[in-house]
Amino acid sequence: MNREFGSPTLATTEQYLDIHQPIYDGNQIKIERIDREKVNKEGVIIAYVPIQGEYFAFALYINVSSNDITGIITESRNSVFLKATSTTLTAKQIFEDLDIVGYTTHWHFEDNINDGAKLSYVVFEPNPEPDEFEDKILKLLLILKSHQEKLLGLSYAVTYYLHVVMDFHGRNQMLGSIILSEQCITLLNNLNLKIQFDITSWGNTFKS
Repeated sequence: MNREFGSPTLATTEQYLDIHQPIYDGNQIKIERIDREKVNKEGVIIAYVPIQGEYFAFALYINVSSNDITGIITESRNSVFLKATSTTLTAKQIFEDLDIVGYTTHWHFEDNINDGAKLSYVVFEPNPEPDEFEDKILKLLLILKSHQEKLLGLSYAVTYYLHVVMDFHGRNQMLGSIILSEQCITLLNNLNLKIQFDITSWGNTFKS
């Protein structure tokens, strides 16, 4: 990766480096995450590299046999989380009643009182690191499915929905697409969850 960013072999890398720079950790490219889920099917890993001053990241596709970089794109910041709100329960009560074990560091909760009205909320994001939207939402829904009885049992006092925040690289105004699989749609229906998308575009456009 250091070689590719230092002396690009791909025309796409040159295009990106004309407008954005990767973040270094000392003399080495900083890697936020390596995705190995495509190794068995496609023989590639994906290395996510943060970009200076941006939410989105470079995604480098690397052939595991040759160790060659075969492609580079940008991956939007895909924040996918459950938000639970209540006017009767405290945030701590929501958290304890849901009892989703194994993810104690992936929560944010707060109690607010505005003009005498109380609103408590809990946010659960099990996969905050760089990843594709389709993988993130499926992972979250499968976790929630294993706690379906608790979720539905609290619906009398708690309102749930999925919140997705996507920060794309604007490029030349072409953002990308959002795909919900049949499995995800079925899970959303069974969990009685609606979904909200907040989509923004950042960064510099390619030079002509």
